[in-house]
Amino acid sequence: DYVLKNNLLRLAPAVKRALADAELRLERSRHKAQIARLARVLGMLSGVNALVVRVRDRKELLQETCRLAVRAGGYLSAVVYSKIPGTPRLAAIAWSGSEVLRNALPEPTDARTDVVGQIVRSGKVFLCNDPETPDIPADLRTAMLSGELPAVVGLPLVVDRTPMGALLLVARESDAVSQEELRTLREIAGNLSFALQYLQKDSKVRLLSHFDPRTGLAKRSLFCDRLSRALSDPANQLARIAVSVIDIERMSLINDSFGRRIGDLLLQHVADRLRSRFRRSEHVAHFGGGTFAVFANASSRDGDELLAAMRAHAAALFGPPFVIEQQEISVAVRSGLALHPGD
Repeated sequence: DYVLKNNLLRLAPAVKRALADAELRLERSRHKAQIARLARVLGMLSGVNALVVRVRDRKELLQETCRLAVRAGGYLSAVVYSKIPGTPRLAAIAWSGSEVLRNALPEPTDARTDVVGQIVRSGKVFLCNDPETPDIPADLRTAMLSGELPAVVGLPLVVDRTPMGALLLVARESDAVSQEELRTLREIAGNLSFALQYLQKDSKVRLLSHFDPRTGLAKRSLFCDRLSRALSDPANQLARIAVSVIDIERMSLINDSFGRRIGDLLLQHVADRLRSRFRRSEHVAHFGGGTFAVFANASSRDGDELLAAMRAHAAALFGPPFVIEQQEISVAVRSGLALHPGD
């Protein structure tokens, strides 16, 4: 604007109007930036939803989510922390973008004290747009005051109603994460949690379909698949592979005499002895009841030598009685042996 020298009364209104116009332009710019941010976060939501449908591996799902947060969501950094089984600690298992957040937080983080632990312990969203926010860790405050972490958002990842980890995001501008953006991020975390819960249950179902829950050994179908792959492996074309099936005699009598629980414990003890005797536990299986199977590379042994070796294994495995809850149980077994490619 301009003001004529002979009309200085217009000076104050002109300045006020110029300031108002500048504020309006600034507000429009803020709205435009906010819309652009929301559009990026919605793009991230769409990408995560596609991952949830397509990806069947937990590690890949979390890693791709972090990558999407940086590339599609426009965040400076994204890190997923998860509980370390059997400890009160959490560790970063997937990340993308700048390393500043991982450098600012100790690892493994303590679930009882620091910001990641606070999110997992409370199951609540963490948002820090201002380094002067009380009760934030000193390392995080220092990084925010230096300008390395403009704003931090932490979202709990919940499986079976229990927080098991957290997704942490670093925004590129301070005080920029709005409530609308936070609602979208909550939806992303919710969808991710649903996918993790599904993958956990799916893994359990697949585990139970391939492994015996009492002994932890492979079932018949998985054993046969592994044996088939070993037989078709070009590296084994000149090798001799021995397969043995071992059956505990009078297993039903043991169950009747000592009880089904002792019978199940006996099967577990047999499985443990088989694992200790055969180095590759994936070559050992439990077919059900008292029947077990093993296969091994026989290298250049002939049939008689192999039969003698398997008899020695059986003697070592089943010669000493099993001691279960102060009761000695002697076990007799029958076994059969086949040698590839002769049989």
